[in-house]
Amino acid sequence: FSSGEIRPVGGRGSSDATGIRITAGGAAKLVFAGTFEQAGSYDLTITAPTGWRWQFTDGTASPVVVAPSELTAAGVKAAKNLHFTVWPDTNPAGSGEIVLTLQRQGASAARVATLNASLLS
Repeated sequence: FSSGEIRPVGGRGSSDATGIRITAGGAAKLVFAGTFEQAGSYDLTITAPTGWRWQFTDGTASPVVVAPSELTAAGVKAAKNLHFTVWPDTNPAGSGEIVLTLQRQGASAARVATLNASLLS
């Protein structure tokens, strides 16, 4: 987790390294910093708590493509920020986890990051 911003600006809520806390009608724009060591296409999935929704933003899409030219020299890693917004929808769970999963296509292992989500009353 790299950063979080509560929406609308001035809305009630907060974010830190462990999670987000927002009110109904609000949202959190989240950024995860990704470091890639191999070229390829990476499937990116987001899982949100029951009754919460999410959407990729700012050019983030799945799959995330890392071109060989982004890894031009030995030891060079490609950095990409992964952006999405999450918000409580109809009958949202009061708390749960947001799970980001990134897996290179054809690989058996995946990277997983979690973030707590709480609904403020």
